[in-house]
Amino acid sequence: MAQSTSRTDSAGGVPGLPREGGGAPLSGRVVLLPRLKERDRIASALERAGARVLRAAVTRTVPGEAAALEATARRIVAGEAAWLVLTSARTVEALAPYLLAEAGFGSATGDQALHQEAGTPDPHDGSVPPHTPITPPGQHQPRSSIPPMRVAVVGPATARAWTKFTGTAPDLVARGSAAALLKEPAFAGSPATGDHAPYQEPDIPNTHHGTPPPHAPARIPESKTAPRGLPGGVTGPHDSSWRAHASDDSPARLRTAPEAARRVLLPASALADPALADGLRRAGWEVEQVAAYTTVTADACNLPPDLEHRWATGGVDAVVLTAPSTTRAVLELLGPPPQGTGLVAIGATTAAATRELGLTVAAVAPSPTPEGVLQATIDAIRATAGPTPPPQEPP
Repeated sequence: MAQSTSRTDSAGGVPGLPREGGGAPLSGRVVLLPRLKERDRIASALERAGARVLRAAVTRTVPGEAAALEATARRIVAGEAAWLVLTSARTVEALAPYLLAEAGFGSATGDQALHQEAGTPDPHDGSVPPHTPITPPGQHQPRSSIPPMRVAVVGPATARAWTKFTGTAPDLVARGSAAALLKEPAFAGSPATGDHAPYQEPDIPNTHHGTPPPHAPARIPESKTAPRGLPGGVTGPHDSSWRAHASDDSPARLRTAPEAARRVLLPASALADPALADGLRRAGWEVEQVAAYTTVTADACNLPPDLEHRWATGGVDAVVLTAPSTTRAVLELLGPPPQGTGLVAIGATTAAATRELGLTVAAVAPSPTPEGVLQATIDAIRATAGPTPPPQEPP
């Protein structure tokens, strides 16, 4: 259910940010954060800086076609690609039940409800301990959710979601927009050379490239597994039994290894910017893209009752736009922002999409983190609304 305001417990705040109250950079300001999340670190950062945060779900997520997701999960578990690329935590959530079902842990149908308001509580957003792989009700921890291929993700939130689901860190974490992956050495070169060569177990004659490279998309024997670190040294438990479960060193499988070494699996939003897939193809990768989910505008009846009036009368100093779909939904539900309301884009992709709609972006977050969004919000309000108003005297 939508709610109009949020106050985050101080324990969930961002270290180093000012407490609410006098002298805080956003004291007296109203910021719209158009999403609902438990333990929302961005909301906490804004509130600790003195802002009153209005929260509302303006979009809802609809899952992709089951058949396509099942096929993608099958390829992931079988290791039929060099890389799995994930650009959002929602993609992890969309894939999770299908990966569990493919590995023999129940059915994908009904395991997770993806028909939800954007930002509603989900198991990848801090509601479980940091290193706890998600397990279906009534099941023990999966033997492992690690696919026998390398995993690249965009942003720390996606990295956390993957680690919480699988218990292992991704191999590569790109910062910024999805297109940032194209600058990574692993994807910038031809997939037919170097680290992209197919890997075979040591006891299998290797007729392709001799000794496997250090970062090969390998099925790692259980005795050789080791945690792969997240930014900041965060790691999760490693268990390679899913790898063993999914391994198939049959002659037919080995004949397809060179093809798999050039393949990238790219489940993503149906509304995703095509720049990443197009760039990978130009670099020589075979990209298999599937719509894991899409985002649609939520019903207006779910908005807080006073939000439309507050928006129309200039009662919102800034709005944080967290995705292109969020921008479109805000426009559809609330209309164009009035003069004096600063638009804050969480990243370059959202900023570009917002400008394409004819809107002016007051500030772009230098990173999609609480600190980055806070700084951009401060900059946007200074640029559009002038100095912070003096605190109101009590009656």
